[in-house]
Amino acid sequence: MLDHPLTIDQIRTFMDKQRGRKVTLTVNHSKKKKTINKGTIAEIYPHHFVLALDKSSAIRKASYTYADLLTKTVELEFQGQDRVS
Repeated sequence: MLDHPLTIDQIRTFMDKQRGRKVTLTVNHSKKKKTINKGTIAEIYPHHFVLALDKSSAIRKASYTYADLLTKTVELEFQGQDRVS
């Protein structure tokens, strides 16, 4: 999907089609610090999306912007597919 730079509108459209899919989300805080969460894409909004996290997480939901995906601050890996960043 992301062989070339995309716009935020294209990312939003793609994410809307992925609603309900299980993902592994990696947040790149810095070179040495990353947070990995697993969950399901629960809700899609005009400027952000919400991930319903698995029960093993202390937090139930987390939201991220489409710009996070565009800037590769957040990377998504869909079950059975390649990584999306």
